[in-house]
Amino acid sequence: MSAATYVKSVCGAASTWFHTIEGVGATLKSATQSQGSLEKTKTAYTAFVTGILHATQRAESQLKAAGTPSVKNGTKISQELVGAFSSAARGLSSAASQAQKIPTTNKSAFNTAGSRVQAQVQQAIASMNAVTPEKNPQLHAAAAKEPTCQQLKSLG
Repeated sequence: MSAATYVKSVCGAASTWFHTIEGVGATLKSATQSQGSLEKTKTAYTAFVTGILHATQRAESQLKAAGTPSVKNGTKISQELVGAFSSAARGLSSAASQAQKIPTTNKSAFNTAGSRVQAQVQQAIASMNAVTPEKNPQLHAAAAKEPTCQQLKSLG
């Protein structure tokens, strides 16, 4: 597939992922500001982690469907990108499972377990940041022309 088509697919998947994460984050923030019970907070946090997991799995599927760009080392580039989301999804799946087990009987136990889940989420997301795709001039040129990629760039 052409570099432009590949880049459009990748940036589209990344954009959808990012906006979903923003949405579940805003929902969590709103739910936790209401000062509800530990049970309600746990439910909101579990929904947040599950939301990130599902967004990551969806992005992974979209990246697989994007195929391989017809550029030098295209297979390696696409495999690294899909692999990063696959790895993150595995870590997030574990975090989602742990979030469901957060105890709500006392605040100290809740905070300790919640902190462990938070660390798992951060580690899973960090694994995606560790990917350093090969610098490919064709893909970079295509990304520079793709509006979705430019929007992502502005999101920081």
